This record gives sequence, C-alpha cells and structure tokens, in this order.
Amino acid sequence: MSPSLPFSLTLPLPTPSSRLGLRSRWATAWTMLAAATTLTLASCGGGGGGGGGSSTDSSTYTPSVIGPGAGFPLGVSVDSPTATGGNSLAVLGSSSVLAAVTTGSRGLDSSLVDASALFNPAYLQHAGCYGPAVAYANHDDDINALSGTLASGDVAMWNDTDSATGKACSVAELDAQLKPLTAQTRQALLLSAALRRLVDSTGSGNLPDPGTTRDLTASLASQLSSVLSGVTVQSATVSAASDATTYSFRIVLKRGSGASAEALEIALQHTPNDSNERFAGVLQLTHTHLSNDASYGCADTKDTSTGLYRVAHVASLGYNRYDNALTTRLRSAQFCGAPSNGSLGYFGDLATVTESGEMDPSVHLSSSGLRNGTKGWKRELVRYSADVNLGSALTDHLQAWQNTPQDGYARVFLAHTESVGGVLAAQVFHAYGADLSSSDGSLIGFFCNWAGPGASHTTATQAFQAQSLSLNGNAWTATYSKIHYAPTNACTASTTMRFDANGDTVLGATEGSNALNQLDAPSGGRPDAQSEAEARGYWPPTLF
Repeated sequence: MSPSLPFSLTLPLPTPSSRLGLRSRWATAWTMLAAATTLTLASCGGGGGGGGGSSTDSSTYTPSVIGPGAGFPLGVSVDSPTATGGNSLAVLGSSSVLAAVTTGSRGLDSSLVDASALFNPAYLQHAGCYGPAVAYANHDDDINALSGTLASGDVAMWNDTDSATGKACSVAELDAQLKPLTAQTRQALLLSAALRRLVDSTGSGNLPDPGTTRDLTASLASQLSSVLSGVTVQSATVSAASDATTYSFRIVLKRGSGASAEALEIALQHTPNDSNERFAGVLQLTHTHLSNDASYGCADTKDTSTGLYRVAHVASLGYNRYDNALTTRLRSAQFCGAPSNGSLGYFGDLATVTESGEMDPSVHLSSSGLRNGTKGWKRELVRYSADVNLGSALTDHLQAWQNTPQDGYARVFLAHTESVGGVLAAQVFHAYGADLSSSDGSLIGFFCNWAGPGASHTTATQAFQAQSLSLNGNAWTATYSKIHYAPTNACTASTTMRFDANGDTVLGATEGSNALNQLDAPSGGRPDAQSEAEARGYWPPTLF
C-alpha cells in the first residue's frame, strides 16, 4: 500500500493539529510497509545487519532512469544534519555513487570500500568544544567543594567554535557523534548495491523468483578480494518473499582470529512500491567483537577461550521514500553478547526487534553488569530521525544520545535547514530530553549542573543552547550563538565561585566569577524549549 497522503516538506507548515494528523497518517503507512518486510522475512528465516556513511558527491540521482531501483533503495542516505558535499547538504547527493554501483557503471574499488569504517565499533565520540573537563573552585551548590574538576561530558557545548576543526561547535558535535554511523551505513549500502548488481549480472539475471533465494557468496567474495584484504565473505544472499513484496539482502563478513576475531552482518529488507521513487525498508548492522572493557561487556557473556567480553555494536536504519520526501530513523547502541553458532540473523540474536524490523530502544540492561538473556542495549544509545525533501534543502533532524539506561535523561539536538535567498541556513537547538528508551525526542529544558557538586535534576531550567548557521562555500558560519552558562543549578555563578569558562584547562584568578545565564530561552509566552524551537521553524521529524 502507499500513504493515503503524499508527505511533502515543500508545503507550508501546517497548524499543530493538522501536523499531528499528517504525521500520524504517514507513520501508520510507513509502519505497515516495514512490518510487511519483517513478517515476510520471518517466513524466510532471514534477517541481519547494516551500516554506512555519507558521500561527498554533490550530484543528485534521477530514479526514473535506474532500472535496478525496483529492488534497491536508491536515494536513501543518512548524514549529519550539517554534513556537506560540495556547496550543498550531503544528504541531497549521497545516492549517485550507489546508483552507479547498482547499475554497473562503477565497480567497487579501494576509493569506495573501507574496512575500518565497516568494522568500526562506533563508540560515541564528541567534539573538543563539547563536554570538556571543567575546573572549578568554591562551587555555589556545595560549600565543601572548594576545588575540583567536572568530568568530561558533564557540560554541553562550551565554546562557540571547535578549536580543532574551526567549525561552529554545533556542527563539530553533530558530525563527531554521527560520523562513525554514517560511515558504516554508506559502506553497508555500497556492498548491498554490489550484491544487487550481481543479481543482474550473474546467472539468470533479474531478481529472484518469489519464495526463492539466490546464493552469490562466491561472486561477491571474488569481487571484494582485492579491496577488503583479510576479510572473508561468509555469506551473500538475496531472497524474495513468497508474494514478491519484499527483497532481503544479507552479507556476513569475518576477519581476524582469537582475541582479534570480529564479524559483521549487513541485512537489507526492502519493500518496493509502485515506482522506483516510492519504497520502504530497514537496513540492519551487527558488528560483534571481543573487548577487555567491563563498561561495555557483561560478566555472563565472556568468551571462554580468551576471557574477553563478547560485545556488539547494533544499529538499524528504517527508511521510507515517497517521491521527493525521504524520512529515516536510525537507532544505534552497544550490546553484550554474540550471535549463536550458525545464526541466520545476528541482529535478532542480540537486540529486541520491533514489528517494523528495527532495534527496540525500550529494552535495555540493568546496572547489574549481567545480560541475563535480555536482548537490550547496555551503553551509548543514539537515536536519529530526519525528514528530507530531496528536491530542496528543506530538512528537519532530531539527533539524541544517552550514555547508559540509568542516566534517566538524554542529550538532544534539533536541527532545521532551508534555503534563504539562495543561501543554505541552519538552526540548531540543544538541551536535555526525557529517557531516550521511551522519549519522543522533545526538549524538556536544561540541567546546567548535570553531575557536579550538589547537582539536582528535580526541575529543568526552561532554556536551551542555540546556534544559527549560514553555508558559505563548503563551510558553515555561525551568525547567532547563545550557549554559555555557569555549571550550577541556577546556571549563574556568584562572585566567590570560579570555573574554567573558556575551556582552556587553566582556571584564572577571577574566571567565571559572577557569570550570567547566557542560554537561549522561550519567548512570546511560549511555555518551553520545544515550543520555542518549533516556533522558529523546526518541525519534529515524522518518525522517532
């Protein structure tokens, strides 16, 4: 089926009530398409991983001239909200190379395939301007805290510009968080595109008949032997559901042995619609490896031969395209455990799977340090959603992360981009959100003292960090920045307190004293940070 109403970001922003109705109809249609994918896969006994990144190719793809688009998600990519390619957003031009690989006009080579990106454990990264360790003296919230240092990650955006990259801090942080995931997604899509091409160029051609599976392991292994040194292709198959509504691509790669052994499963569950520009599906990625880090491992999932923890990075990317409207939903986290021997679905062995075939973020581990058979995440849950108009620069993104299930709150970035007078402009808003395992991604306000002396999470301050950006050439320039605050419950500092306000690791004699709250805040009678972001043009993505 197709959505009853095509979703178009080029339409004027609707009223709040009509927006909810539109989002509900689109979400329902997408869920039904993706659910059909998952249910069909269950009957085939398949399922598995995905990953990848963004392209710097700025050209766009014309779906109507791409034959293999009937069974492959051309036009799908996931990129940081502010990632660019040429003088445009990367998300608008990330599919042209995929189209070339799928149709055979370009083969895979060392300039495209990157084993380090494929097998990246995707631990959460931050820009230097975000969450530096902040020294303080005479902390206002605890008279006994005469001196100390806030742990790295306690504060949010701390400098307007990231000194290492020269980028506005919001741009640097969004890129740092998402880059490992976008790199994996791109790599997974490239290998899946090569597998799709092999379907046409090997054997009888065309997609498999309904209810059949085509084994292309030897063909893909031959193609990748020169570009993925040391990597073995264990399996490469393409299956068609019995009613031909869904096509399933599965690739399993392995490299190393003993303590360095790791495996990667990529699985794509694709449901075509009535044209090459209308489809839905889920890309899954499962990367399993060994680790000596107890913060990522569980005591009951150790490898008996090495004594190391068996751990995994698991991610899913749900996608729906309807003409120029692309909506995506990415979920990523670190898990304990490993797939069972001979498994036909690594993803489902480790993570709880939703009806739509995605990772279920509501299932997580306790603080016991044990998995106890629970298929839930342990650390570093990342959730990302985007609504993108592929014909323009109008996009809305929601990007959030939470270190552990026990944190109780998430850090949330909202981003809106559009073309203003022919120049790309972006607005980025950052604050805290509710527990990411069940949150809708809304901003609830700001905790200026997250984990310092006397920290209180009783009530969030109705404030947020904001930067407005303009794209000049291939670089964003900040035209507005309100991010500064004191790391106290009141977001201000007394005349006796000091803290490293400029983040240079040196605490000056009067530095930070009498600091004011310079965060952004709701205006015009609006009640909270979320309402203010929406009033400034941000539209919550359809799916989260």
